Amino acid sequence: MVIVTGTTTYYFTGTTYSGEAVAEMGIVPPVNMTAISSVVNQAVQQIEANVTGEINQVMSNMATYYGLLSLQLANVQQTLNTSIADYASELLNYLMSVNAYMANNFSALAGQINTVQQALAGYMAGNFSELLSGLSNVNSALTSVNSTLLSVAAQLSGQITTAQQALAAYMAGNFSELLTGLSGLNSALMSVNSTLLSVAAQLSGQITTAQQALAAYMAGNFSALAGQVNAVQQALASNYNLLSLQLKAVQQNLAAYMAGNFSEVQTALSLLGVQLSGQITTAQQALASQVNTVQQTLAGYMANNFSALASQITSAQQALAAYMAGNFSAVFNYLTSVNSTLSTLSGVVSQQLSNINAYMAGNFSAIESSLSGISSQLNSISSGISTLQGNLVALGAEVGSIGANVLELTKSVNTLTSYETAALNYLTSMNSTLGSLSSQLGSVSSTLSSVSSTVSSMSSTLSGVSSSLSTISSDLSTVGSDLSSISGTLSSMSGTLSSVSSTVSSMSSQLSSMSSTLSSTSSTASNAYSEAAHAAQLAASAATYSLAALIVAIIALALIAYVAFAKM
Repeated sequence: MVIVTGTTTYYFTGTTYSGEAVAEMGIVPPVNMTAISSVVNQAVQQIEANVTGEINQVMSNMATYYGLLSLQLANVQQTLNTSIADYASELLNYLMSVNAYMANNFSALAGQINTVQQALAGYMAGNFSELLSGLSNVNSALTSVNSTLLSVAAQLSGQITTAQQALAAYMAGNFSELLTGLSGLNSALMSVNSTLLSVAAQLSGQITTAQQALAAYMAGNFSALAGQVNAVQQALASNYNLLSLQLKAVQQNLAAYMAGNFSEVQTALSLLGVQLSGQITTAQQALASQVNTVQQTLAGYMANNFSALASQITSAQQALAAYMAGNFSAVFNYLTSVNSTLSTLSGVVSQQLSNINAYMAGNFSAIESSLSGISSQLNSISSGISTLQGNLVALGAEVGSIGANVLELTKSVNTLTSYETAALNYLTSMNSTLGSLSSQLGSVSSTLSSVSSTVSSMSSTLSGVSSSLSTISSDLSTVGSDLSSISGTLSSMSGTLSSVSSTVSSMSSQLSSMSSTLSSTSSTASNAYSEAAHAAQLAASAATYSLAALIVAIIALALIAYVAFAKM
């Protein structure tokens, strides 16, 4: 409440009054507008600075969180790429070792086959018909081995194809899900950023409007509203401080939540373990409880503080209405008294004019002597009327200023209401933003759970591939042992054939000694020898063709396996 001291002279009565007497008469005394304007400007500047600082801090925190999230997602993507590359490299190395093992075994088998071929060539040179059955058995055994190798190659090709398809499906599914999750999270952060920018722009415009309205309102010089304005300012300052504390608490909770949960997400992604699902579930529950607590706190705060603010605004309006009613009644009473005075003066002037007319009619000679006096009196009356008109104009201006001040006060009240609505909208937007962030974190949790299940599926698939490769390795070991036994059998046959060759050599010497006595049968023996040689050539050709076909089949199988491994 502003107390005015000193004296003031008013045009209506020409009387000097003190501030207390003026207030008792219902006439507005002069107000110290410099002090009031300074206080209001400082309060408005402090409110604007605090709101701007809070908005800038929120935008800075959101930008920092978005940068940290981008870095962590980039690290997660690099970790996933490195892990997948390591798994692919290990699988390729394992397949290359299998290929090298098979190449070494096939080279050893080729050496053994060359040895057997040379032994068979030496043996076939002996031209023994008993070898036909043995060659048939060897051919059937090699055919069985060839079919076994072809079956193993077909099985290995099918398993490798299945592993390739599973790996391709895993890569396609997981990268598409990860890309979808990152896109959704990016869009959510962009929406939060745009919402904050829109709220900042709206609050800036509303604060500027409120500042202008308050400046115009305080220029109206209403001393009776000084106490109400101070009370409203104190209430606004208290409410703003409470709102600032609530916003800081929400920001701190949000910062702690983002820091804790993103560190957990980074640790869980680096480990690729099952702990991620539980941690994200716990974080979601904590966030849900925090959001519910913040919502309840904000709801209670809005219900208590805005109701108090509404009651204060209502009190200010009532006080203003009472003040305006008192002042307008005083002005109306004063104008009524002035009107009655003018009516009385008009009657007196009319009576004087009548008397003057009667006097002029009766006394023409005395008129000129008294006209100068009458003229001077009329001039003084005219000057008094002019002064009264000036006072009435000043009174009209003061009444207009009062009306303008009432209008500005109404605008100020509306501005405060709009500021309250904007604050409520901002808190509602923040609540929806937190809900959107919670849903995005739930989507990230489901995506990471899908990644974990897919990684588990890939691990089981690789385990199956490893077991299949172990089975193939054991089958190849069995084939190698069979070929070793065949090589031993052929070696024993080579020894037998060597002994038979020595026996044939001794028989040849005996036949040479008996050639003189068997001249009659020489031609027959020659024919038989030629037929045996022809048969031996045919048998050698057949064995050579069978061995060549076997070697070609083995080489083709090795090439097929190598091409299949190279495609991996």
